[in-house]
Amino acid sequence: MVIHISDELIKQADTNKDIKTAIIVAFMLFEQGKHQWYINNNDIELFQQCRSLASFSEFIEKYVVESKGYDAYEKPKYVARITDKSEIDNKINKLTTEGTEIKVYLGGKRMVVEHEVCTYDFVRFDICQTYIGQPVQIVLENLKSDKLFISTCFKYLKGIDIQDIWIEFNNGNGSETINVLRNFEGKKRVICIIDGDKINPTTFTNNKDRLYADIRSICEEYGYYLHLFNKREMENYIPDNALKDFLKATDRNPEDYDYFRLTDLRKDYFDMKQGIIKSYLKDEFWKSAINEVGITESEIAATSKKAPIITGFGKEVHKAFGFVSSEMQIKDRDTSNELCNLLDDILEML
Repeated sequence: MVIHISDELIKQADTNKDIKTAIIVAFMLFEQGKHQWYINNNDIELFQQCRSLASFSEFIEKYVVESKGYDAYEKPKYVARITDKSEIDNKINKLTTEGTEIKVYLGGKRMVVEHEVCTYDFVRFDICQTYIGQPVQIVLENLKSDKLFISTCFKYLKGIDIQDIWIEFNNGNGSETINVLRNFEGKKRVICIIDGDKINPTTFTNNKDRLYADIRSICEEYGYYLHLFNKREMENYIPDNALKDFLKATDRNPEDYDYFRLTDLRKDYFDMKQGIIKSYLKDEFWKSAINEVGITESEIAATSKKAPIITGFGKEVHKAFGFVSSEMQIKDRDTSNELCNLLDDILEML
């Protein structure tokens, strides 16, 4: 995360113990490479003269000499500004009067505003130790399968091993996701990533729209980042080649699966675990798909109510992500660049 410490805070560091502690925490994280210091070159002398930062003098000098200051950076998309109550209160009053849209969290301890192409996150110094001093919390619906998907995306789309970045994964366990999110109380940086759970481009499965409305409400209340996937589930992003290799490794023949004869759009909303059963044929989206792959009316009639008409791949299908071998494979199932954009947003928040 790119962090800017306000001048007002630095001026108080030598006389306010709590502010001093918050600033020292920030500089420890700068030294460790956890966050990036965003400094205005006009303020360099102010930092150098701060007695509370005497132990960081060598780091500050090196940082300035290497021209890693404010003016040397391409403007970031996200900046956290560590400041005090008075600046946040003044900003809230000023921007509200101007009619600028702002978002206020934790009773005024955080205030977020969009300006041009940048998001500014004003953070009060007394929540620094949890907000910037802890890794980003990524909440997934199913830790076992979804973590493999996210790690595979980082590996091939960004060349990053998730062990090397400052994140922690949390298991939302489906409907318990709301409670997991609420337990953070807005005091940490949180990213919630959930399946689209749609059986077609416009219809949610099993009234999941209600659950997602509740999750969205919690994320808006606490200022969390929420990503709802475009496709049905994370497994719908599995590249065909990786899926075929997975089937072969589990002694199955890809030629036996009508899934591979579906269009990409149908694959986006296919039930990768169970497949398509008769009840889906009430939906024109799937009724026409059955015709596309050449399944006859007599074959449908001979299929029992709960048996798949188009067979799925079982509960372990997520393991197919382990057979992905290239960036191109992932992009073949993500023509909208959704996954790259998601990873960029996660990296901005680290």
